[in-house]
Amino acid sequence: MEFQEATQVFILLLPFQKSEDLDIATAIQSQLPGGSHILSLEDPQQLKGVFRGVEMSIGMRLHSLIMAGVTGCRCFALSCDPKVNRLMEDLAIPGWDVANLPDDPSLISRTWVEYYLHSHSLPPEKIESLVNQAFIHREFLGEVLL
Repeated sequence: MEFQEATQVFILLLPFQKSEDLDIATAIQSQLPGGSHILSLEDPQQLKGVFRGVEMSIGMRLHSLIMAGVTGCRCFALSCDPKVNRLMEDLAIPGWDVANLPDDPSLISRTWVEYYLHSHSLPPEKIESLVNQAFIHREFLGEVLL
């Protein structure tokens, strides 16, 4: 992967939904030229804690982007979910809808390298907005499930 070769980063793959994501993570890891690891965690607090040490997250799952963003990690989205598209719009998170993913792998890698080298984490007001949205969702789910 050109991104890993250009940045010399260690890639951590986090399958958020094991039943759907673990096989994909394994396939991706087999193609990586440098250091990588698949970390399967079930506990949301542990997952969130992982992002505290991550410089950049490329996420497809809504909760991966939320957890990464809240911890100050730079986020890049690959979306196949309208909720992720909305989050991208609301917080100005860069990324692509997978239906419109560039055909050129070099363009994807260059875009990620550029973002890795020249971007910043979400501003504090956007992080606060993300936290507030998470609390609203938690309250709503609590009411629905009772």
